[in-house]
Amino acid sequence: LNLHSISTTTTTTSPTTTSMSHNHRPLHRSTADTSTTSSTPSRSISKDNTNLLKMPLLGGSGGLPSLHAHHQQSNYASNLSREDSTAASTTFPTSMGHSDNNNNNDDTLSHTESQFRSDVSVSSVSSSFTAAFVQQHHQPRSTSQIIQIHHGVYKPKKKSNSYISSSSSVTSQRDLLPIPTDPASTIEDLDDIYAIKSMKPYRRNPVLFIIFIISSICTLGFLNLLCRWFPGLQLYLTCLPCRLRSATHMLITAKYTNMKTACKIRDLSLHMMDPETHYMEIQLFRLFEYRKATYIYDEDVGIYRKTEFTLAYPFSHIHREFGKGVDEASRQKRRIFFGRNSIEIDSKNVFALLVDEVLNPFYFFQILCIVVWGMDEYYVYAATIAIMSLASACMGLYETKKNRNRLKNMTKFHCEVVRYVGDKREVINSSDIVPGDVIEIPDGPAPCDIVLLSGQCIVNESMLTGESIPVVKTEIAPASDDVYSYSAHKNHTIFSGTIVLQKRKQRRDKVYGIACRTGYATSKGTLILSILFPKPNRFKFYKDSFKFVGVMFVVAMILFTLSSIQLFRLHVPWHEIILRALDIVTIAVPPSLPIAMTVGTAFAIDRLKKQKVYCISPPRINVSGKIQLMCFDKTGTLTEDGLDLEGIRPGNKQGFDELVQADHLYDILSGGNSAHKLLLQALASCHSLTYVGTSLVGDPLEQKIFEATKYDLMDENEESSAPATVKPPISDMELDGNVDPLEQLMNMEEVAILRRFDFRSSLQRMSVIVKDIRYKHTISFVKGSPEMIQKLCQKKTIPKNFSKTLYKYAHRGFRVLACAYKKMTHVEMRDVNHIQRIDAESDLIFLGLIVMSNKMKSVTPRIISTLNRSMIRSVMVTGDNPYTAISVAKQCGILLPDDVVHLGTWNKGDSENPIQWVNADTGATLDLNSPDVDYEQINLAVVGDVFDVLVQSQNVSLLQLVLNRSNVFARMSPSQKMQLIERYQDQNLSVGMCGDGANDCSALKTAHIGISLSDSEASIAAPFTCTRPDINCVPIVFREGKAALATSFSMFKYIAMYSLVQSVTVIILYSINSNLADWQFLFVDLGLIFPIVWLIGTTKARQSLVKESPEGTLISFRVFFSLIGHFIMAASLLVFVWVDMRFQSWFVPLVPHESNKKNLRCTEATCMFIASSFSTLSIGMAFSISKPFKKNVSSNWLYTLTLIGLFCVVSYLTLFPDPISKYIFKIVDIPATYRVRLWIYCLLHMVAAYLYEKILVIRCLGYPVHKSQFRLGKLRLQYNTV
Repeated sequence: LNLHSISTTTTTTSPTTTSMSHNHRPLHRSTADTSTTSSTPSRSISKDNTNLLKMPLLGGSGGLPSLHAHHQQSNYASNLSREDSTAASTTFPTSMGHSDNNNNNDDTLSHTESQFRSDVSVSSVSSSFTAAFVQQHHQPRSTSQIIQIHHGVYKPKKKSNSYISSSSSVTSQRDLLPIPTDPASTIEDLDDIYAIKSMKPYRRNPVLFIIFIISSICTLGFLNLLCRWFPGLQLYLTCLPCRLRSATHMLITAKYTNMKTACKIRDLSLHMMDPETHYMEIQLFRLFEYRKATYIYDEDVGIYRKTEFTLAYPFSHIHREFGKGVDEASRQKRRIFFGRNSIEIDSKNVFALLVDEVLNPFYFFQILCIVVWGMDEYYVYAATIAIMSLASACMGLYETKKNRNRLKNMTKFHCEVVRYVGDKREVINSSDIVPGDVIEIPDGPAPCDIVLLSGQCIVNESMLTGESIPVVKTEIAPASDDVYSYSAHKNHTIFSGTIVLQKRKQRRDKVYGIACRTGYATSKGTLILSILFPKPNRFKFYKDSFKFVGVMFVVAMILFTLSSIQLFRLHVPWHEIILRALDIVTIAVPPSLPIAMTVGTAFAIDRLKKQKVYCISPPRINVSGKIQLMCFDKTGTLTEDGLDLEGIRPGNKQGFDELVQADHLYDILSGGNSAHKLLLQALASCHSLTYVGTSLVGDPLEQKIFEATKYDLMDENEESSAPATVKPPISDMELDGNVDPLEQLMNMEEVAILRRFDFRSSLQRMSVIVKDIRYKHTISFVKGSPEMIQKLCQKKTIPKNFSKTLYKYAHRGFRVLACAYKKMTHVEMRDVNHIQRIDAESDLIFLGLIVMSNKMKSVTPRIISTLNRSMIRSVMVTGDNPYTAISVAKQCGILLPDDVVHLGTWNKGDSENPIQWVNADTGATLDLNSPDVDYEQINLAVVGDVFDVLVQSQNVSLLQLVLNRSNVFARMSPSQKMQLIERYQDQNLSVGMCGDGANDCSALKTAHIGISLSDSEASIAAPFTCTRPDINCVPIVFREGKAALATSFSMFKYIAMYSLVQSVTVIILYSINSNLADWQFLFVDLGLIFPIVWLIGTTKARQSLVKESPEGTLISFRVFFSLIGHFIMAASLLVFVWVDMRFQSWFVPLVPHESNKKNLRCTEATCMFIASSFSTLSIGMAFSISKPFKKNVSSNWLYTLTLIGLFCVVSYLTLFPDPISKYIFKIVDIPATYRVRLWIYCLLHMVAAYLYEKILVIRCLGYPVHKSQFRLGKLRLQYNTV
């Protein structure tokens, strides 16, 4: 079950071990200790009770809410304490809050470790995995636990704020330490993949299984085919519901797709020899695999738990306890739990893939249709459709095989790596890596997800993020108490599949790390899982299309009954009746509907590719036609990617100095006072830049600042473990002739970078600890957002005009950073790695501001204006300063230049009114509770911490008001961007996101459509990737989406009407036991339907983006009005022709013969063939009306010529049929005057159908215009809980 955030209460028990020896003595005896009253005796193995070894369950004193996850940085060892002495094993609180007992950390930890070494048997030392449970008190297991048990159906409860994890054991100490809560460590992509709606245990019944085998033989395998289409059916037929403990199979229903998967439960035993007693220890496991993950039965709580290795421990603990590697005993178990470190795609031969393709319901229905047509002696039609279906299947097989091979080649990777176990060094294949292994970082692709323990790496992560700029990965500090998080500490994690460009040694003679995730659990494995198990498409259009097929099947059954009764009255033989009835089913249920509805999407993807926009998720094309709100990142998306350094404003408590221009930065600051020189050193050293070969790589912003200092970075020696240094240029030094030049060079103001704390968006800063080589001072330089630096600095060092100066630059659209420093007294080189980040970044002295200009991209105002005219709301979501964001929003058109914007600020001390709304221009406050406030006219702006307050509070009305009236969200972290999009989606808005693909990955994936501006042609960061670095692609995607969606609706209506028209035609002819001839069916299907379906999607999208949108659902008045109207006109034409023909003086009615084939050449069939052909063509022309979403149909000259040609052919068969046509299509002679009359009837129907669709449906009913703002209910703006 998806247990990452579910709390429980449970009874704690000791592990149970089964041991075997020559004299059958138990391996472990009961032991006693002052802290433990008892231990569970050994349990024998029985066939009916095969148990997973019980593991020690660790309790806690309360869960840690997700909001306060950053408080985990405190030392968790201080919270270790002894709990209830009556419990079978000691428990610890998992809450990582602050404690007052910091002085006894080491003593408490060592006492606890020794206590557990004496309490727990060897079996618990090598138990299957540890588990941390968040609970208030130890209580017996009940129905209020993780799983609610109702009649054998197991359903997970709603998620809480607690976090449950499981990891493989390494040593006794690691097994028994509590696992800190880490809400952020779950991969977002896996939530949809592994989310389970229900789990139903089943046990195979021998009698039912025998009955199933006999039934399969009697039905010639059709029962097996049904079980193939409906995975849960076989379990229903062969198994009985049972208790979870005795289940042999598990039926799992996915949460979002309702897809059922039958999983077989396996019993597995692991034999291990105890090195001291030489007894054989047998560990028994019950497990099953679901979507490449292993679930193991936990007898203590009576559930199956998904295994997951976690490193949610303080950095210091990871170095100390995990840095020695994994022993062989633990490695064997981890291979069971986590499998091999390889992403293996099931390889199928061509025959197996062909069988899968043919047994697909679509092709199987086609096969049944071909069989029916063949038995009905429609040999030509059946053979033609069979050839086309086979060709289609072969093409599908080719594409499937090609994609599978491509996916397999992408995932197939093995290399040799060096693994360390203690002091032992061994070379292994990368597929043998298990979580917890300590390995040396190899060059090239990373074999798994690795937490860097020592050294530094330069990594290319373009495969994951689409960002081509290399990323610096640094080691986790050995003395830090920061708790590792997989998602929060990406700068310390090398992800699988990313390319290691360069390694740099630091403290050790090697660069190594610990494998934290392997196989499908890695970032690369997550990508493959998202391809194998794609997210469900919640677009209503696709759901309605399946409903329509079901409705058509019901209609087919009605027609089946009516035709059977009608033919029975004509005394038609039973086998003929069955064939006729089945034939009407093949006509009423259109098998070509799924293919026809993808035509528009296929052509849209091709047109997008020509405009450098690449799509990896075709269903998102149609979704893009319904977008109502578009979110934009600022830097690199709306503005230029690179920033220009405008200058530096040094500052002190008296105020700011004049702006130092970038061109004169080094000359002025190097010749200034000590504060100026410190500021210059801060600019030169506080960055994450490094060399790859001879190229300086890193953040372009930091490169601009560093280049302005004219300093040189000395770290190009990869083999050296010496710290990187920066020093001023030698060429600019004026050497004194009276002093030794070597001494002058030694007195250069060179700075050694001893330690770096990387930038974290949640902290809004980065810092470095440096050593001034000349003066031997140890200094901490901090760079970050001005608001954050202001909070961290001593108040007396902040310039008096700080806020005014910051507001001036931000209001003019400049991006501003601040610098500060702190002298680290009494700090030696050996102590640097033991410094906590909070110590290095507190009590700072302010240095100055960095002012950068971020130019607007030339196309941005025009594109935003286009979206505004199209009623698509634009919202800016950025991590920049709110005043800068407001200024840029007004420049690009998201806000009007004269708009009054009120910025929400957080008053931490005011619990009654924690958010204050301040005018961004005047500073005046706004009371939202005032009756004079017009909620439909105000403009709000929100920063990240205020957004968090709104989300955490219970005031839904205020949150809705902010979402509705805020177009600027500033200081937003990546996770907050994702939450914002989710909140908009909760308001039933179709939301898009456009960003650079790096920090915006989660938001791009969460949105209904995400557009990544990236250099690569296809990136997993978003469904759409544009290689052009501007937002010009956004309206292009929207235009193609509207055109593709309109085409899909046209295809749906056309195929539906074709089926209905053919059904009415056949039903009328059944009244005289006649039907359309073989070539007549073939002409309609291939001569009329196929060209229209294929070419209607080639009409290009309209050049301008319109405000109207196609319908998002098939169940709408407009769709039904169109279908019903056309059906009435077409059916009226057929009935009128049928009646009018019978009143003609020359008409001789058919005398029905028992054999249907002898009734095909008759006047009735000829007239119905002509009328139905014209009806099919007329409806196709009516549904070809392309405005307002596509260009005029006349612009598509190929399609226009095709329609004209088809009209001429049908008119020729009506007016001037030649003998060959008469013979092929079984057309009888009709008087010329009636042929003209019939042609006029059909022409009038064609004109009526065209005018009906154009005037009544399109012009009168029109298309919906979706508003980007949602209707606000009754507002209640008081703050209940914050």
